[in-house]
Amino acid sequence: LDENLITKALIPLQRLAEDYPEFIQGHIMLAQAARKFSEEDAKIVLGKTKLEVELEALERGSSIFPERKDLLDARLNAFLTYDKFIEASVTARQFALLFPDDPDSNSYLQKAEIYLNKHRQMINDKLLALGLVGSIFGGRSAGASIAAILSRTESEYGAFLAERYKEQLDIITDPEIVNYVDRVGQKIAKSMGRNEFKYEFYVYRNDNEINAGAYPGGKIFISSGILKAMGTEAELAGLLGHEVGHAVLSHSYIKMIERIAAQSLG
Repeated sequence: LDENLITKALIPLQRLAEDYPEFIQGHIMLAQAARKFSEEDAKIVLGKTKLEVELEALERGSSIFPERKDLLDARLNAFLTYDKFIEASVTARQFALLFPDDPDSNSYLQKAEIYLNKHRQMINDKLLALGLVGSIFGGRSAGASIAAILSRTESEYGAFLAERYKEQLDIITDPEIVNYVDRVGQKIAKSMGRNEFKYEFYVYRNDNEINAGAYPGGKIFISSGILKAMGTEAELAGLLGHEVGHAVLSHSYIKMIERIAAQSLG
């Protein structure tokens, strides 16, 4: 590493991390080596992005030693280096929830809020930039569509879309089903860090459809077909965690305005 022979260092470090996962410094050094790669070299030599290699190394260590703050800090540093603010926020918050008696627990909660605010600002900046593009090139209709998004908060816009979507579906109201899905979903959502969202979980009647989706602000829809296909509660938790993750990362919120701006430029 000191001689900048990255490939020569990376291969033995990968072997070291795999063969001796208890050696924490090995995971950290592997992550450091990955960061020294150029993005182009990483894709050629590793078949992955630098961030993927770096996070895989640190995740491997954290899965074995979740209480180790040196690994946690290295993961947070990696996220922040690549402007992955919401991922950093969730990671810091999860540590605080897992280890509430740790003397630094409150410090990580405070960091989680700082990172979350940076994520919000980044989203707002992106939406405003895309809104400007759409308004300039897309005419009145695109400008009106973007204005409709920008005039609401993420939660408000998601609630608006969810109400429209519910009108098209046969929403199941059986308390046994509704309460069960909501109980599992709310436990997951609680640890995800976007506490400004009002998470709502809907099951709609379609036994022939294996589907689930997330609207902005934590509005999650799953079909009765996918619910019936599951064999365990862990499978349901995995599905709901995936959809909550989309909401937490603002995926659909960003995609909607990107689509409008792209159509304007198209």
